[in-house]
Amino acid sequence: MPEPNLRMLRYSKGLSQKELAKAIGVSQTTVTLWEQGKSKPSLGSAVKLANFYAVDLTVISNAINYHFS
Repeated sequence: MPEPNLRMLRYSKGLSQKELAKAIGVSQTTVTLWEQGKSKPSLGSAVKLANFYAVDLTVISNAINYHFS
């Protein structure tokens, strides 16, 4: 099974972009840009995503193809 991407993680919870955005305190446009690879979450937002999905931060890092150092 491939590494999950941000869209797959959201789908796994049955959420719309709007619902996810509200849950983590960002705009729907921001979620759209992340999922399209046009922008990347800040470290703070990545932590919020990891906490929301109850996954390790490395899962989020891999999902956005970005590694925090």
